[in-house]
Amino acid sequence: MKGKVAAVVTFTYQHLSAPLEMTVWAPRLPLHIEVSDAELNQIKGWRVPIAPDSRPARDSEEEEDEERRGRGCALQYQHAMVRVLTQFVAESADPGGPLAHLLGSDWQVDITELVKEFMQVEDPRIARLQGGQVLVGQELGMTTLQILSPLSDAILAEKTITVLDEKVTVTDLGVQVVAGLSLSLQLSPGSNRAIFATALAQELLQRPGQSLRVTFTTFTSISSPEDRGPAGAPGTGGEEDSGWVCRALDPGEQDPRGYVEGILRDDA
Repeated sequence: MKGKVAAVVTFTYQHLSAPLEMTVWAPRLPLHIEVSDAELNQIKGWRVPIAPDSRPARDSEEEEDEERRGRGCALQYQHAMVRVLTQFVAESADPGGPLAHLLGSDWQVDITELVKEFMQVEDPRIARLQGGQVLVGQELGMTTLQILSPLSDAILAEKTITVLDEKVTVTDLGVQVVAGLSLSLQLSPGSNRAIFATALAQELLQRPGQSLRVTFTTFTSISSPEDRGPAGAPGTGGEEDSGWVCRALDPGEQDPRGYVEGILRDDA
């Protein structure tokens, strides 16, 4: 498909006819896939429970017993945001003339919502696409993120994705309070066809007496029952330990280790 400047469409009805001149814009190929991080690492000390319907079939009673002890967990890998960008162009009405660009030659349009249904990971065992915009590592290896043409078997764009065994550590968690939003509109200095829309978040609570409660879920390792030692003893678990729990901390609980010790005492 090609775009065209001054394309003419003629409408006819019986002996009447009227031409309509228009510009047809077409996306420039290949499309550009932008990934916040093309190398996804394992997150040290973090695993997630595997949903029952996604676990492989167990071949022995030992594997079933192991799963019942809470060992049905998977490694957690980094996530990456995905965007698809392109320029919209049209051929000049004069043969050999320069391409015309929608808005300008330095503008790209975010078309992620338009193409996310045609995006796929070549090897879904290594990574998967969540919601069409979040790339999630699954296991070690290399694969490609592809955009397939809805009209043919052509690949409109692809991006190499690597899942590595090098571990990274979460060092900081951030929370932004959004108490309100403001929106401002202004003409773009680079194009008279574009308007800049800027949204700002207000972080101050406006009403007297308003309060905010923030909770989070933690994935914490605990030892297996046979390794716990005396009742009430703190649990110990290395990063390779596959017994993990996923529960929210009680209100006011500051130390995840104390929370895990409470779980162990309850189970003892």
